Amino acid sequence: MSESEKVREIRAHQRMWQNVHDNATAALDAFGTKDYRGRADYWIVDDDWGPDLLQVEINNPRMLRRDAIGALKRVLDAYPQWQIIVRVFSRKDEAPLPPMGLLISDGRVFDHLNRDHLPPEFRHLTYEGL
Repeated sequence: MSESEKVREIRAHQRMWQNVHDNATAALDAFGTKDYRGRADYWIVDDDWGPDLLQVEINNPRMLRRDAIGALKRVLDAYPQWQIIVRVFSRKDEAPLPPMGLLISDGRVFDHLNRDHLPPEFRHLTYEGL
């Protein structure tokens, strides 16, 4: 592969990453507020490290609702080779949470939530059938 082909490939990936990022932002803005400083409900990591992956960080459990996760899953309908990681973390004034989250990939939601650390009203959530 020539240098110019590599550059074109990188730029094409960057455009696709930006599209996935923008579509995920639009999907999640219907359910919460975005801010990278932990003051809002979620943020999307703004670094494109190359893999077909977007990382969403949430610190408000309501962002785990089926409709919000379903909206993120639908973003990937147009990008089937992509994945979205949803990582749950606590706000700075709360006790730290163990590593947990969701992986949206291949048209499915892989659940890696530790429900004992979620508020009771969110412990029953399932993502089957999304």
